[in-house]
Amino acid sequence: MLTKDQEKMITMLIEGYRITDIAKKIGVSRTSIYTWKDSDEVKAELNRRTQDIKNQGNAYILKDVNTYIDEVKKIAKESTDQRVKFSANKYLIDRTLGVPTAIDDDETDETNKTVNENELAQELEKFRNMKVIK
Repeated sequence: MLTKDQEKMITMLIEGYRITDIAKKIGVSRTSIYTWKDSDEVKAELNRRTQDIKNQGNAYILKDVNTYIDEVKKIAKESTDQRVKFSANKYLIDRTLGVPTAIDDDETDETNKTVNENELAQELEKFRNMKVIK
């Protein structure tokens, strides 16, 4: 079971406080803070709270996701900067179809999974030279 000081420490870590500041505020040594941080119980609680915050943030963002998509689509259609238009279109396509990879997903032979840097450079150059269709 976590102590009140460990609970405070976890809260302060999540809020972005530095170890030195946490130690001073709680009234313990920095070594104590590092020792607490290494305990499995503290790690589990820190991870749980961090995940809760992420879930809350995602839920907040998801409730307006259609608005965000509409804005990206508007940028993709109406931007006068071709780079911005390309980026917006590419983002929408990647989100819809998935991001292309240089290696086939069904490739199972580990020796064939290395990627030639020249091939990557050539692929990147192809993408740079692509034209955005209105």
